[in-house]
Amino acid sequence: AVRQALAGFEGDVEQVPPVYSAVKIDGRRAYHLARTGRPVELAARVVRIDRATLIDYAPPRLTVEIECGSGTYVRSVGRDLGERLGVGAVMSRLLRTGVGPFTRENAVSLESVHKSTVSEHLLPLQAAVPDLPTWACDAAAENEILHGRVIARPFPGDASPADAAEFALLA
Repeated sequence: AVRQALAGFEGDVEQVPPVYSAVKIDGRRAYHLARTGRPVELAARVVRIDRATLIDYAPPRLTVEIECGSGTYVRSVGRDLGERLGVGAVMSRLLRTGVGPFTRENAVSLESVHKSTVSEHLLPLQAAVPDLPTWACDAAAENEILHGRVIARPFPGDASPADAAEFALLA
């Protein structure tokens, strides 16, 4: 029953965010409204769950591994799984094993990082946005940007797609 219920979570699914979330309602965070004691109703949104696998089941506890897209509330998956099974659920542990290109296997423990070696463990900022086009700006443009000024569109001619609304700046 648990495996069958989990299979129903895979793919593009509608999910209602928790009332204690940062989702905005009329310009205010849902958690602010929830803390006032007022009822908070959030609309369902489509999220992507690529994989939901049962790892261990020792009633009443189960361990599930979920691979999902950004914006998915994993605690809400636990809530919804309990509802689907008709038993309710409380999540007692959540371990994030990766975000985009950053995985637990590639992580460095805090104990292994020292002031003298921290630079050895740093990744280029571009690693956080590998899908964005890049632009290496000159010193003058960098100075303008650092002072909050608007600069001319950096992509001349065919240097980048004409519709590139976002890009990574290499200074």
